[in-house]
Amino acid sequence: MAITIDIKEDTLYREVYQEGELEGKEKAALNMLKKGMAVALISEITELPQARIAQLKQQLEADK
Repeated sequence: MAITIDIKEDTLYREVYQEGELEGKEKAALNMLKKGMAVALISEITELPQARIAQLKQQLEADK
């Protein structure tokens, strides 16, 4: 029995997976910021750009 895979479904799966992975990394970065960790260290751990972590830090400070 042959198995067929719809490329569009596969691409959609990867896209959704990547979005979820990014959200998870950003949530982790926010938690690290709350604990007072340095932006450079958070970037190294999460592999997020330092600029994005700086944005998250600004959002966190604005919410206070």
